[in-house]
Amino acid sequence: MTSLTTLVLLIAAGAISYLSTVYYTRADWSENSRNTLSEQSVAVLAAMPGPIRVTVYTRAEGVPGRVIKELLDRYARERDDLETAFVNPDVEPERVRALGVTRDGELDIEYKGRRQRIERPAERTITNALMHLARAEARWVAHLSGHGERSLDGQANHDLGNFGAQLAERGFKLQSLNLAETITVPTNTSVLVIAGPRVDLLPAEQAALKDYLARGGNVLWLVDPGGTFGMNWLADALSLKREAGTIIDPATQGFIKAGLGNPTFALISRYGKHAALSGFNLLTVFPGAGPLSVTTTDTTKADWTPSALLQTGDRVWAELGKLAGTISQNLKTEASGPFNIGLAFERPTPDSDGTQRVVVISDGDFLSNSALGNGGNLDLGIRLVNWLAKDDQLVDIPVRSDPDLKLDLSPTLTAVIGLGWLIGVPAILSIIGGTFWLRRRHR
Repeated sequence: MTSLTTLVLLIAAGAISYLSTVYYTRADWSENSRNTLSEQSVAVLAAMPGPIRVTVYTRAEGVPGRVIKELLDRYARERDDLETAFVNPDVEPERVRALGVTRDGELDIEYKGRRQRIERPAERTITNALMHLARAEARWVAHLSGHGERSLDGQANHDLGNFGAQLAERGFKLQSLNLAETITVPTNTSVLVIAGPRVDLLPAEQAALKDYLARGGNVLWLVDPGGTFGMNWLADALSLKREAGTIIDPATQGFIKAGLGNPTFALISRYGKHAALSGFNLLTVFPGAGPLSVTTTDTTKADWTPSALLQTGDRVWAELGKLAGTISQNLKTEASGPFNIGLAFERPTPDSDGTQRVVVISDGDFLSNSALGNGGNLDLGIRLVNWLAKDDQLVDIPVRSDPDLKLDLSPTLTAVIGLGWLIGVPAILSIIGGTFWLRRRHR
């Protein structure tokens, strides 16, 4: 009987051991599940059919190699066709030198004949490199300049330099466009950004923009207060009007009274059912926005189909007075919300191969260096540019912030943990040992 029991136990142990090599389960209890591949990375992998090869330039058995392998294994669990190879710089120094590798742990990602080099491997840098490779051809984002516009490479608070850097990390190529010098918008432009000009465009510049639109070009137009500055023709083509007033949101006035923030901050949590915003539910912040409306039902302009993107709450109003001191609504003259502050427009492209896209936001500050970090502003901006560039497969990818790696414990909890290890654990072990000693003594 004893032999039979032993045999059964050995068979069960062997079966369990075998099943553990075939089936496994993982649980990630870390902050923000930082040891699990993010939804962003999974979505990028899903948008890349075909094998992916990763070459890591470090010793596989070294500490950097083990860390990088653990990171790449997260990607490999999502893709059976992701292949990883390690090149030891000590064994193949000439090969590594010829490839221009200068740091231990650099890696190359190859996909469909294209290659991307990463110097500091991390999920953020690897996923951004995959987004580069996912684009079959370069996406050029041109930003109009020469009229006081917000610049995608500027560092002033009102500029969009930080947003431009984020676009570059995701594979977009940026180009400043001064139409007084170039005369025309380059044909390889995927998206043209017009970010709040402060002086009127010249007639020749307006003609160049009209030609770009007629060719099927896509536009992100950030309309700041003060006028359209030579862009009336685009507003007319879209049947668009920026209504008078600056939106005031009562939800932000408590912060203003406390001496924090801008009195024109509007919080947006209502989003239209639009492909660019699929699954997006983050709160966004817009300083200085104004109401937008589509002003006509003229059938001659029906080629552009408008869609609501961003809508304020019901309690906001359009302030017509000075934005200083105590601000309150004049119910007789100032309209109440909700208002649209972001609209998307589409029409068939001239060659009937897809759609032409325009997005108009009645605020350029939400992507500025001073406001980009608020709520989901960055995520929203990336989504809009992806949609305008017709990278629809990447529109659903959220921007993932780095998790908080700092553990803050209260003094009481710190004391409890310390005493537990110093006194509690030894006491428990002593009780267990004493119990066994007493049992043996009474036998």
